[in-house]
Amino acid sequence: AAKASGIIFDQINTETLFADNDDIADYAVESVCALKNAGIINGKGNDLFAPYAFATRAEAAKMIYGIIFK
Repeated sequence: AAKASGIIFDQINTETLFADNDDIADYAVESVCALKNAGIINGKGNDLFAPYAFATRAEAAKMIYGIIFK
């Protein structure tokens, strides 16, 4: 979807982005970092990503909007 919208992810920085980075699955770290660096996701607050939490409708809508209208 990002590619279709013309979003080009810059060099992906996998430095510490969230306080709970160690809980993010290894296969997802690069994608989470790319989306964070692009401003599409921001986490749950308190510097947490909360990888085991479900996204709310509002969070999902924000991600979709961010990809379509970035």
